[in-house]
Amino acid sequence: VPWDVTEDALLEAFGPYGRCRVEWPGNEARFARPGQNRGTITRGKVTGYVYMIFDHEHSVRQLLRDCSQEFGSAGEWYFRLKAKRNNTIETRQVQIIPWVVSDASYVEDPGARLDAKKTVFVGALHGMITAHVLFSIMNELYGKVVFVGIDTDKYKYPIGSGRVTFSSHSSYFRAIECAFLEIKTSKFSKRVQIDPFLEESECMICHQSVGPYFCRDRGCFRYHCSMCWQRRHPPGSLNATHRYLTRNTPRNNRDPIDLLNLGNSLI
Repeated sequence: VPWDVTEDALLEAFGPYGRCRVEWPGNEARFARPGQNRGTITRGKVTGYVYMIFDHEHSVRQLLRDCSQEFGSAGEWYFRLKAKRNNTIETRQVQIIPWVVSDASYVEDPGARLDAKKTVFVGALHGMITAHVLFSIMNELYGKVVFVGIDTDKYKYPIGSGRVTFSSHSSYFRAIECAFLEIKTSKFSKRVQIDPFLEESECMICHQSVGPYFCRDRGCFRYHCSMCWQRRHPPGSLNATHRYLTRNTPRNNRDPIDLLNLGNSLI
């Protein structure tokens, strides 16, 4: 969308297709100050896209019927957005990226057992990558894939991550050792990350505590508690450079040793 588009302009353009609302990327919201027209507020960060959330699926179908479609490449949809600017009405062409709910998963072998120990997490996915497209890429590069799932939000729209389950450990480790993959198409280039899919687990060293820290190095490849991580990855050792992963936490979180020291200081 244009950098200066307003929420009111979007609602006016898409409202005829059904009840809808605007959701700015990163949960960005616009709140008018007293005496200020909400439609004239500009964003602090220009993202170039927004989410239009319709109450009913048929609204999306009606919208697409009024879009022009570009064939021969990825079949993109384009909509003529009319908006007021400097007391004039301007028409701008914006791209519409619909998401088919069934594109969120692909099963190659319905009878195959989905093993979490053969499943990788794939992050930083482009919004136009479907489960079948991701299957084709991973299957060709690393070996037989049995399942692909694209993570979605409460509106069933992709959130930029997914899971891929392989049929063998050899294919799984080929993907893990790659760590990153550059996906290039005629419309976009995207560098995606590949990591082990993590589960809730006990520490695989002491078997007495929760093991939130997973060592990604092939030589370890185990879940650790804070104490066992410190013991097996002391500063200056060969294991000191190993990288750990945790579930549902930022990549730049505290080091387990720091957490252990913090815990000891509170005793």
